[in-house]
Amino acid sequence: MLVGVRKKPAPKQQLSTGQTVTLIGGAGKLRTHDFLLFLCDQLHVPADWFLFLSNHRNFFTHKATPYCAVEEPELGPAKYDLLIMRTNILDFSTADPKDYFRISESSAVAAGMRRLGAALQKHLVGLL
Repeated sequence: MLVGVRKKPAPKQQLSTGQTVTLIGGAGKLRTHDFLLFLCDQLHVPADWFLFLSNHRNFFTHKATPYCAVEEPELGPAKYDLLIMRTNILDFSTADPKDYFRISESSAVAAGMRRLGAALQKHLVGLL
């Protein structure tokens, strides 16, 4: 669509963080991961939801099968959460937080997608 309205971005872009992303790879193919980071940056939508999704999707799709556990809070009313783990964690007090996440945290992915969708729609309507 950006090509059609003559607003095609350059193949390499520098994000506001200083990171450089390559939007167009070999054979002129769009690099979707970098393009989504670029869109989030341009539309001022935090990309943390996308990085969370990408990190866990790639791991569980290509590298491993997840372990699951039920988290019971130590304080307050009984409110349980499902934990998805990269390894079989026996003691969460010593576990690396990068090795697991709560299902409730994945709601940030859906919220991020909605924010990006709304911002992208507004942006495209403005271009047209």
